[in-house]
Amino acid sequence: MGSGVVKRMESAWRSLKSVKHDINNGFYEWATIKSYKASEAALCAVLDVDLDAYHVHKLSDLYRMAAARCGGEDDVMHCVSYVESVYSTCFTSERDAESKCDLVTTISSFRCSRMILSWAQRCLSQGEHPD
Repeated sequence: MGSGVVKRMESAWRSLKSVKHDINNGFYEWATIKSYKASEAALCAVLDVDLDAYHVHKLSDLYRMAAARCGGEDDVMHCVSYVESVYSTCFTSERDAESKCDLVTTISSFRCSRMILSWAQRCLSQGEHPD
């Protein structure tokens, strides 16, 4: 596993860890962003790509490509869709983010992100990732 992959996964876990602090302090919109970005970083780690260079910014598209390499799981795909949906719902221009990013959806998004990161970690540790 290359150093870029390791760095992306470490960054993803750090971001996800900081979500707990944001949730505990009522910063639900920040927690939502961090959950999404942590999931994105983990999927990029599986693909061994830099997101900015890859130009794919939908979490579900990243997951489909990663799942093609490592094998997908229905519950993880559900979580990817959920995190993506919460992220887009919280930040549409029709309403203020604070009114859409509530405690329950933010915690659910965090839990799903944790599942995505765990899946990515398993994928990488099983050696199914091409060098």
